[in-house]
Amino acid sequence: MEGAGVKVDRKKFIDSFSFPEQYIKRTDIVYTQYNPYTITGRPSNRHLGVNWGAMNKSDGSRSSVISRFPNGKLLQFDYESYHIRLIGRMVGYGFPKGETAHQHLAKWYGTDDYTEAKGLTFRYLYGGLDEVAREIPFFKKVDEWIQSLYQTFVISGKLTTPIYKREIPFDRIESPTEQKVFNYLLQALETEVNYGKMREIMKFMSGKRSKMTLYTYDAFLFDVHPAEFNDVRDSIKSILEKGNLPVRVYEGDNYNDLEIIL
Repeated sequence: MEGAGVKVDRKKFIDSFSFPEQYIKRTDIVYTQYNPYTITGRPSNRHLGVNWGAMNKSDGSRSSVISRFPNGKLLQFDYESYHIRLIGRMVGYGFPKGETAHQHLAKWYGTDDYTEAKGLTFRYLYGGLDEVAREIPFFKKVDEWIQSLYQTFVISGKLTTPIYKREIPFDRIESPTEQKVFNYLLQALETEVNYGKMREIMKFMSGKRSKMTLYTYDAFLFDVHPAEFNDVRDSIKSILEKGNLPVRVYEGDNYNDLEIIL
């Protein structure tokens, strides 16, 4: 994926990131650099001052990323409620089909406001549960699972990742709490599931002109040749959705102006 590089509008890219022009190829390709050697394995992606893993969504800088192909398109596949569904898998809670995880939980919050429901869900998951949340079936299971996880962590002196069984020693987690240990495990699970997906994706993409260009935790960006558009769109969606992990598909001429198509 690093070798594929990212096609940019040279002037916009330099203006947006004060990027040194000598590192842009004559074909207007720049490169990313992933670092998987983090505590949880979740890779960072920063290179020559550009933080590819956290590009600003509101200042227009993403519009500098474009397709390398005449009439090509960028396709982004973005998991719907990814962390919530991964947590459901861990704790044994099944979300009904036909609605998003946030819509499902909104019923328990007593709100029809999707944004409000999403905010409450993230607050409970990453900031801790209050007494109200602990009475909601999903969070009740989560709370019990977190406590069991933390007890195992304290007794064993290590956190073992779910798929690769990689061990994170107690002393690598500064000031561990139940919530912090849970968040570390969740990041590790997200990454390990994604690595498995990417292996399958790279096998499918072998020999194609289209390129996978960016991976950002719950989203995958592709630079797609027009002759391969339908095949890439349908096949990547199918790969990512295995295991009941629905994705939304976005299309655009640049990374800033992506619109949902599926």
